[in-house]
Amino acid sequence: MQEREEAIDQRLVMALAHPVRIQILEALSERIASPNMLASDFETGLTHIAYHTRVLDRCGCLELVETAQRRGATEHFYKAREDTTFSWMPLRLDEQACREVSSILREARTRVLAAQEASRRRATEPSPNSRRISAVVALANLKAGQSEAEDVAAQPAPTPTRSSPAASKRCRERRG
Repeated sequence: MQEREEAIDQRLVMALAHPVRIQILEALSERIASPNMLASDFETGLTHIAYHTRVLDRCGCLELVETAQRRGATEHFYKAREDTTFSWMPLRLDEQACREVSSILREARTRVLAAQEASRRRATEPSPNSRRISAVVALANLKAGQSEAEDVAAQPAPTPTRSSPAASKRCRERRG
């Protein structure tokens, strides 16, 4: 069976399949750090962070920037590759800003698809230095629903209830 040209590289999907890897990728998009530094930042075990960092490195998401000898071991310092951009931005927006963000993402999607089409056209031209790069582009603007104020306002006010004398007696018996 022939593989589709647009098939998603499963290694990249795997790289984002764990929340710790997402945290690591986001941190290393902003700075250079070692798994030891990240473990301290995330307040979790070094073995756990080192494993997930290796997965990201094997998937090609990270670049080894430096190594240093520390207490008889080699500490590796990484950063996200220059062509890797990851940003998780939970936001609180009003309706207008939400519409603006949606519009920006729609425009970005259009531009990404145009770049892909231009790449597809260039791929038909013979070039000795041409190589195809598998990439995953994710754009999301997920509206979580009501605001906190709307959540409170939407909750029904408690209604006073009146229990029968028999129900009150059963309640007292259970407590007593």
